[in-house]
Amino acid sequence: FTALIGGGSTVTKAQAMQIPTVAACITLIGDRIAALPIKLYRKETEKVIEILDDNRIRLLNGDTGDTLNATEMRKRWVRDYFLGGGAYTYIRRTNTNEITGIYYVDEGDVTVLADVDPIFKNYKISVNGRSYFNYEFIKILRNSKGLGIGTSIIAENPLALAVYYNTMKFENANIRK
Repeated sequence: FTALIGGGSTVTKAQAMQIPTVAACITLIGDRIAALPIKLYRKETEKVIEILDDNRIRLLNGDTGDTLNATEMRKRWVRDYFLGGGAYTYIRRTNTNEITGIYYVDEGDVTVLADVDPIFKNYKISVNGRSYFNYEFIKILRNSKGLGIGTSIIAENPLALAVYYNTMKFENANIRK
């Protein structure tokens, strides 16, 4: 059966996105999240005040400095959040600590290097062999244990997604014959 449909027991992100229900849900959530403006607030004594004149607002809602605009970046965040180990975005800073850009990094290009201490958790993030501190990234993680990586719906539901995907492949092979 596996040889006939060419599938295995593990579904990739690309294969999961070929399942219509998964693709529709990820697209719907991504489109909704991407349409929401991100706002920043600060607390002063007993009042919460919206911050309006901060460069971070422009970076999070418009021109990120990356080749992706904020809308496309947030759609990628949603896809990586649900189907990958998490969403990662590098924060570019000047020597004076001013944020000048945020750069999406595909979760497949990220390796998390965790310490072994279960109490005082710490980790570094490696991208293409270059090591970064975890505070140099915006991390959006799903079902994380605090060590810089999340758990995808693919990892939580491997059998169900494999059955859906392999059934589609099997039905397609039968229809072609």
